[in-house]
Amino acid sequence: MLTEDQILEFVKHTGPTLPTKVAKSINQQILFASAHLSDLVSRGKMRISKLKVGGSPLYYLPGQEDQLYRFAAGNINPKDLEVLDRLKKEKLLREQDLELLPRVALRALKDFAFPIEVNYQGNKDLFWKWYLLSDEELNILLKDFFELQEQSQRMIAEQEKRSLDLSDEDAEEIDNSPVPETKGNKEDKEDKENKKTKENKGDNEVKENSSRHFSPEHDRLKAVQSTKAIQTTIQETTSSTEKQKLGMKIKKEESEEPREVKENTKYKESGREIKEHGREQVKEQPREQVRELGIIKKEQEEITKEKQRLESPLQDYPKECRD
Repeated sequence: MLTEDQILEFVKHTGPTLPTKVAKSINQQILFASAHLSDLVSRGKMRISKLKVGGSPLYYLPGQEDQLYRFAAGNINPKDLEVLDRLKKEKLLREQDLELLPRVALRALKDFAFPIEVNYQGNKDLFWKWYLLSDEELNILLKDFFELQEQSQRMIAEQEKRSLDLSDEDAEEIDNSPVPETKGNKEDKEDKENKKTKENKGDNEVKENSSRHFSPEHDRLKAVQSTKAIQTTIQETTSSTEKQKLGMKIKKEESEEPREVKENTKYKESGREIKEHGREQVKEQPREQVRELGIIKKEQEEITKEKQRLESPLQDYPKECRD
């Protein structure tokens, strides 16, 4: 029996396996076993997985794909495993409805998630299907998905139309409905009516006053009163102006007095300085005269000393020399 046939029978009984197990079943080294396996894969008799167990892939026969899921639990990232379980339950996932991490995980799970592009009404959508999902089941799921999408769009459009219709009806009702009388509206109406009545009364009074005719005596009294009022106002204005002038004079006198005082103090200080300067000069003159007299006296004394030396030259010598 050939080694390849032995490998195929071993995989049929065991399912997806590793090269180490195949080498034990053949009683050959791992290198030879891996070479036989790669040859079988190239000819299409076997398949290799993207999933790795202990750093090496799994080899399985066509039709044994459903047995790969049992190797995923301990050899996949826990987050990727959650996405895989979700895909197994829902069978079909739309990428547009997923977040970033599930999208990346589905691209890494190449043995379990297959991408499908669907063209619907000129729009392309990317879906991920469970690797064991058949084509018939896929078509049914896609139909159901797009039907639900259309229904939801219709519902949204109907709701928008209803909301617009209701808003238009409410606006018409508000325009046609009478304004309810509130306290503020009542007060406004009362204020307007009161203003109208006051205006009418004022007009009537003016008319009555214009219709009346006063006597000449009454006119004379009014003229006298007006002249008296004018005289009183003139007197008040004159008294106020005189008071202002007096206040200005007092302020000027008060401001001039300190100026005069300042000037007198300045003159006094300058006179004191002149007197002190003269005294100092007077004191300095006798001092200079005294100095000159002292110098003259010293010169006279020196002259007398020289005369004495000339008159008695022997006095400078000792007594012995004199004898």
